[in-house]
Amino acid sequence: MKRAAVIVSALLMLVCTPGCETGLVHNKSYLRAAVISCGDEVSLTLAFFQEDSGTVTAHGKDIASAIDAAELCTGRKIFTGFTELVIVSGSSPAGTLEYVFEEWKVSPSCLVAAGSNASGLLTADSAERLHGSVEEASGQGIVPDCDIVTVLGSLLNKGSAEVAELGENGVTGSIIING
Repeated sequence: MKRAAVIVSALLMLVCTPGCETGLVHNKSYLRAAVISCGDEVSLTLAFFQEDSGTVTAHGKDIASAIDAAELCTGRKIFTGFTELVIVSGSSPAGTLEYVFEEWKVSPSCLVAAGSNASGLLTADSAERLHGSVEEASGQGIVPDCDIVTVLGSLLNKGSAEVAELGENGVTGSIIING
């Protein structure tokens, strides 16, 4: 019985080992914040947790092709599961947020905001500050809860949602976005 358990364990170690090599931490860029502007094409401005990554701007016919273009720019796969802040701009925020939630698999605590010159607001240095500003404004009651689940639920059920509006100095107030 013990011998069978040892053999099964050894086989599992052999089978699992090659898959682990392809998912090394240093082979990925970890997304911290994203500006998603939708119109005739999708424009993404992305800020990462790695200090040396800066920001990347990419374009595509949809979000998936824009992410593919960003991965070509960074030379790494982009991991979106830790994203803290999504700033929406342009048309169809409900569709955009639904895609981000389902395909990017962001945390339910990921915050949503909007801004008129959103892509210009996001820099490698500002990502943490903008996230903190939205979080603090929500905590102080200046803006309603802006987590992606709350915002997406409101967009899908009511057709609109109130989110934090961002300016150069952080949250400037709240704004209504329509689905």
